[in-house]
Amino acid sequence: MFEFKNMFNSNAKKTALSVLCSFSLLTGASVTQAHAQRPEKEAPGFSPFSKRIHFYRFFEDYSDVTDQDRQGDWFAKVKSIPVPGFEGARVALGGEFRYRFENMNDGLFGLVPGQDYDLKLQRYLLHADVRWNDRLRSFFQLSAYYAQGEPAVLRSLNESDADIHQTFVDIGSREKFVRIGRQELPIGSGLNTTIREGVNQRRAFDAVLASVDFGSGSNFTWVYGREVVPMAASFEDYSEDGTEFWTAYFSRIANPWPTANVDIYYMGIDRPNAIYNSGPGRELRHAIGGGIYGEKGALSYGIEAMYQFGKFQGQDIRAWGVRSQNSYKLSETPLNPTLHLTVNATSGDSDPNDGKLETFEVFFPNPSYITEAYTLRPRNLYEVHPSFSFTPAENLKISTGVNAVWRAEKSDAIYASAGIPIVPGGTSDSRYVGTFAEITATWQANPHLFFKSSYVRGLAGDAIQNAGGRDVEYFLLQAIAKF
Repeated sequence: MFEFKNMFNSNAKKTALSVLCSFSLLTGASVTQAHAQRPEKEAPGFSPFSKRIHFYRFFEDYSDVTDQDRQGDWFAKVKSIPVPGFEGARVALGGEFRYRFENMNDGLFGLVPGQDYDLKLQRYLLHADVRWNDRLRSFFQLSAYYAQGEPAVLRSLNESDADIHQTFVDIGSREKFVRIGRQELPIGSGLNTTIREGVNQRRAFDAVLASVDFGSGSNFTWVYGREVVPMAASFEDYSEDGTEFWTAYFSRIANPWPTANVDIYYMGIDRPNAIYNSGPGRELRHAIGGGIYGEKGALSYGIEAMYQFGKFQGQDIRAWGVRSQNSYKLSETPLNPTLHLTVNATSGDSDPNDGKLETFEVFFPNPSYITEAYTLRPRNLYEVHPSFSFTPAENLKISTGVNAVWRAEKSDAIYASAGIPIVPGGTSDSRYVGTFAEITATWQANPHLFFKSSYVRGLAGDAIQNAGGRDVEYFLLQAIAKF
């Protein structure tokens, strides 16, 4: 195993950027932060079916693989194995290994002990996808997670012996089906329900999902379930005490003009152990919202707004959030230079004594929602994030940007990515939280191998410094192999 043990300690500042630049110059393919972008052209020497490998493995479909396709193609063979005794039934096997190294200095701005670490993560996933017939499918995925050097606050999300990550049954057609069992839930834009990709253990739910496609991309999804609580011992993950979640989501329900699509939704959670500036308690929160997304020429745009209401510790919840993500392609050259702008605004609690909780909540955010460095949760903040990306080689993408963050209300807290207040409300007269500079390189070496490297420097703002906080520094190296 390649050891990084002493690579980033006192010399992290000097070495991180040089390592990242070397990685960028020596590599050549591309994958986005969340969803792998497969090459449009078939990769020479690889199965033509390998380009179907997806970030969400249960989205893959190999039901059209024939016996002739299987001849001399190992990938096609493992993706279409006849099931003895069941005529026409086929099982597709797949797996994933991820190795991730993280170096953190003064994580959470040094306000929480134990946030200087070198963390080595290993993730193992193995799945079987059985297509019994056109109306019945079962999916089963085993997982195991191992970590060295992790801080206690992340241990439950990074370490676990063998367990069942997903096991569900689909009943119905591709256009109309019901899914029952343990499953990941990529719903809508993914801003409110993500699968927690940065840490080792991805988020799953024990849930019932119903989906109806109306054609032309229009879809209705209904879900009720509980979040799975990860445990370290084998086969002990459970959902009995997990957060309840339900939603009714209409995607692409309208087209106000060509190339524009509208989503609308209702979501709800019942969380037994939420924490806000006023303390812990049970949270029953509802949300109604919608978004419009589309493209016009070189411009891609998306804006989403949400209003939330409910109860927390006897207080009425009244909160709102708006997020806009936009990009503009500067030219159609192979470099593909593109400008990006993300603007995020979420309400905070203006008066802790008025019987209302005005703090906005993203129901199930990724820890790296604001930055790769697991620093902030998108509560009580304003965020402006301009960035620039380009592709210096066919499958290499480099992006760099600056993310400035302020809190919406000085009377409300600054929250860590786990939802814990790290700077209580009323402790500083400043709204300025900090500015993060980030550079990331992503490379898809072939349809099966993915690499990523990122460096983040977070400059503590006055609100953090007044509480005794310091600058944050973070470095990431990651490799993923899939079949």
